[in-house]
Amino acid sequence: AKNAITDQSTPLRVVVLHNPNSFETVTRSHASAYGETDFCIRMYQSSFFDNTLAHELSHGLAHLYDEYQEWSDMVIPEEEKQKLDSYHAKDFYLNVDYRNDPSTVPWADLMADSRFALENIGIYDKAWYSGGLYKSSTNSIMNNSHECKWFNAQSRKAIYINLMKASEGEDWQYNYEDFVKFDEIYRNNNPAPNN
Repeated sequence: AKNAITDQSTPLRVVVLHNPNSFETVTRSHASAYGETDFCIRMYQSSFFDNTLAHELSHGLAHLYDEYQEWSDMVIPEEEKQKLDSYHAKDFYLNVDYRNDPSTVPWADLMADSRFALENIGIYDKAWYSGGLYKSSTNSIMNNSHECKWFNAQSRKAIYINLMKASEGEDWQYNYEDFVKFDEIYRNNNPAPNN
């Protein structure tokens, strides 16, 4: 796919659909792994196609981390915490954190803002690892793409930050109140997240 474009500096986003009778998704996001902007998604057709595509695209476009528990008996290793700090510095994986301090998690501003009160934002354990990696809600499309159709507030903020940087350039500066205004339509149309 990279050979098919003439401008090699253009970010490459590839979605491949195949085998409509089975279900599997695999995302390979170079953006998450290497700080680049290329990513590829391989998808099989399924009854959850729309949700799954949104979930997988958010890995590549907004660098969101999975919020479901994958490792049933594993606590996040120390070396993964250091990697997460380096990712956060690049605005990657902002929807999870290994700290459970309400004043330092990436969604501390949302927890303190009464405009987000209906979303029950908190610090919930068991994001990816069985212990020590936290997320801002008990459910979201990053946690359960089969049944949940919406992004929690912290994921929406991360999507906003990463897409604004991609469209406006690295000089763009994040402003919390600009995000809150932008997010109003989504905030007021989301179901209660922990139902």
